[in-house]
Amino acid sequence: MISLALPTSPWGGGAGYGGDVKRDTASEKSSVWSILTIEGPGATMMVRHLRGEGQRWALLLHDAGSDRRSFRHQVSAFAPGTDLLVPDLRGHGESILHEHAIATLEGVLADLEALLRAVGAEQMVVVGHGVGAQIAQELAHRHPGLVQRLVLISGQDHHRTPDPAGRLRLRVQHALAHCLPWSWVVRSRARASTTNPALRQELTSTSLAAGQEVVLDLERTTTQHRHPVAHYRMPVLVLDGQHPDSARREAIPGCIAARSSRGSTVAIDDAGTLCHLEQPEATNATIRTFLAR
Repeated sequence: MISLALPTSPWGGGAGYGGDVKRDTASEKSSVWSILTIEGPGATMMVRHLRGEGQRWALLLHDAGSDRRSFRHQVSAFAPGTDLLVPDLRGHGESILHEHAIATLEGVLADLEALLRAVGAEQMVVVGHGVGAQIAQELAHRHPGLVQRLVLISGQDHHRTPDPAGRLRLRVQHALAHCLPWSWVVRSRARASTTNPALRQELTSTSLAAGQEVVLDLERTTTQHRHPVAHYRMPVLVLDGQHPDSARREAIPGCIAARSSRGSTVAIDDAGTLCHLEQPEATNATIRTFLAR
């Protein structure tokens, strides 16, 4: 692992950055960030690390087609002194996918396991959005002693095996996403995710930068990997926006939360699937309340 001091904001620059969206600049100015370089199988993962006291840790996992900057508002969701790890998943943002390697669930998990070994964290809160929420669920399943609490934002139920109709729907969706022009696919997804024009443009730009193969390979391998898990040992918070179509997604927040005896669900008003970006104050307040229990 290589660690470099970061004298500037950890969120600035790069494709798709929503520069007109307010950031937590007060937290940035009083914080010490560094860049960690993690070598995994077939990829080099770049991680932003907010240095804390080494006692409390949090890992933030973005959606496929996004990058670390989607969590730019969430610094204040955590207690002062918390070490924050905010990676660009393989093939996204500043992380590098090596020649002939592909972005898969197993590859991302290997990258994350290498990161956790490098920093020596014994327990942590894991926050995931979208596909990042599915990765967080799998990480919690494989390392229940490591994952202290789960915060899942607009994620599918990773550990529920879809019925035949659900499997067919997923196959058709992936086939169409491969066949249709990628620019049209990402713009359509952005329109379905939020009504905010700046966030639509940001999501479009980051998805185009990651590329069709990276995004779809990660989505495909994550959804195909599902296996039933009856119970999570740790408390789970499931966050989502409010949507007019209650059957919009296969993910049912209550089903995920029900896997934990200390699970809860919260719908964030006036938000779609990007509630942490559309309504950051409400999202952060909900996370803080959950972590304080």
